Amino acid sequence: MSFLVRSETDTKNTLVNVYGGIDQTVLSQKVDQVFAANKYKKKEDAVGNQVYQRGSRFWRIMIGAFHKYFKYTVSYNNNAEGIKITVVNETSGMSGGMIGMNQVSKEFKKIKANLNNL
Repeated sequence: MSFLVRSETDTKNTLVNVYGGIDQTVLSQKVDQVFAANKYKKKEDAVGNQVYQRGSRFWRIMIGAFHKYFKYTVSYNNNAEGIKITVVNETSGMSGGMIGMNQVSKEFKKIKANLNNL
């Protein structure tokens, strides 16, 4: 069963989805599972705001596209329709050159597809 009500924004660096028929804690656990399945670690866990990261920024700068680094901020807001999730891609990939930018773009598309299937 899909809990996705609608997708408000789907840009290069931001995804805003509205989910209904699910509790925020359960939805947060499902989002955790999506990121954990893609080898991300939760770096910050505040109420309604989480940061997921994979790789090291230092190594990305040092060896460029040979090391993968991704960082996403996920925030939750309750509204009349349901729970609005905003996912922001915090990395551009520029430190990895054109290859790094392409890696970041592909990874965000994969994350968006997984979140759209919740």
